[in-house]
Amino acid sequence: MSRRQIVSLFLVLLLLGGILSGCGGAPASQTEPAASAAETTENTSAIPTAEASTEADPDLPSISWSTAFHDSSVPEGTLTADCVAFLRKSGDGSVQIDNVPRQEVCANQPERLPRTHFFEQYMPQELNDELLPILDYAVANGYSRFCFPATSVTYSMVKQSTRYLSYTYDINSQSRIDPLTIRRFPQEDGELNFLMITICGMEKGNTIELYREGLAAAKAIVDAIPEGLDEQGKMLYLYRYLTDNVVYDDDNYYANRDWCLLYDTLVLHSTVCAGYAEALYVLCNLAGIECFNVTGEVGELLLSSGLHVWNVARINGQYYEFDATWDTGCLPSEYSYYGMSEAYSQANHTRNMRAFDQEFCPPRPEELLPEIVYPNSFEDPTYSIFWYYKIFNAKNAAPEKLLTYVGYDEDSILDRDPKDGWVTTVVPMSELCRILANVLSDEQVAQLLTLDFRPDEKGNLTYRVPEKELPLLRLVGVEENENGSWTASLIEIAPDGSLTPRQDTVTLTKSHGYYLVADIQPAE
Repeated sequence: MSRRQIVSLFLVLLLLGGILSGCGGAPASQTEPAASAAETTENTSAIPTAEASTEADPDLPSISWSTAFHDSSVPEGTLTADCVAFLRKSGDGSVQIDNVPRQEVCANQPERLPRTHFFEQYMPQELNDELLPILDYAVANGYSRFCFPATSVTYSMVKQSTRYLSYTYDINSQSRIDPLTIRRFPQEDGELNFLMITICGMEKGNTIELYREGLAAAKAIVDAIPEGLDEQGKMLYLYRYLTDNVVYDDDNYYANRDWCLLYDTLVLHSTVCAGYAEALYVLCNLAGIECFNVTGEVGELLLSSGLHVWNVARINGQYYEFDATWDTGCLPSEYSYYGMSEAYSQANHTRNMRAFDQEFCPPRPEELLPEIVYPNSFEDPTYSIFWYYKIFNAKNAAPEKLLTYVGYDEDSILDRDPKDGWVTTVVPMSELCRILANVLSDEQVAQLLTLDFRPDEKGNLTYRVPEKELPLLRLVGVEENENGSWTASLIEIAPDGSLTPRQDTVTLTKSHGYYLVADIQPAE
């Protein structure tokens, strides 16, 4: 046997051993429960990487780093067929390249992945076994490019799966995965290809540093999920985190600064629809909930349309649509875009997914929450019931939310921070009494004020901050009775996402031309 044959045989055995020792096989099921905070503490930091190496084994096929990354400006170095070369660009323009042994990439896979497994069913098994572990390693460590010796993956295989790879690694709204064949080495049993892969979403400016900080914030949020929650409870927790803590940035977001969607959403708490979607995508998948982004056009009553991004997630075996952008600032009792069916999503607004999204998107036949009944006008009797439900949910959001409905600027209502559990506003107590009197009877107003509100020495409204979250009530049905009165049903939404029908019924009576809620006590 010639020296070249011996080297070729050694190379084949080495590469096969590297693949079979840790990278092969199907990924862990996305439906498995997420690891606890104690189990995953060590995984919140980047995976250790090998130090950059410029020493090459003369008996292995090798290429220079400048060839590997198709860029003559990168540092000098050599990539051999037993390693993967990873490239990271810093915000100051500096470039770092690390040669990491193939076996080390396989052995240091993150236990929790910030991406979905959903699209693996559409890709060749060779990509799932060989390419995806390297992509996971790159994303976990903040690399935007890598070059590797591909034993079973080909350029055409990657190119044909680019759409599914791009949806799997949907980073910074620029999710394209670009392959490039760098060099081919003929072997007696085939051909060894060096392929360069670019994760385009991590190529912009200082995106890598910001994305890694955003990913760390996402892991901290997931680690804070209360124990014992099922998928529905986890989803409600994560969705509410976004709607409670993130505001929509409508000030020309993409033009004004060097943006990074995940960082802006979870660290700066200000973003656009793509940021809400990417954050929910990352949070859900870290928590073990299958979730992916979908894109399309959305308009109001066909009068206008614009590009939009939202999510599809599987909760307890059923797929639903979620749009945290349009529920931001709302309580769960007011959510209109949480756990939507396909029919409800399209009927609520003019919402059309892109054709490609429709191709892979599974059926969404049901809603997670019953639909809210909204009044048609101020003269509609359901308006009073709607206000009743708003008032008692305001215990969770504080009464300034009610006051904004009658023209107050929420930012100008508060006078000082909570003191002894009470918050003072600059709004006269009489103003809230006037609002309540339009809906509740005098007895109910007196009872509500005794429990939760009082005037300060200047007569301004003060309210007590609840020590724990009170039940959230959702209005789910309004009916007109034969005697001309109106009744409504309520459900209670628990923090774990479970729904409990309320035994009490809200009833309206008419007095002096107004509909008033009668004889219903507030939820304790």
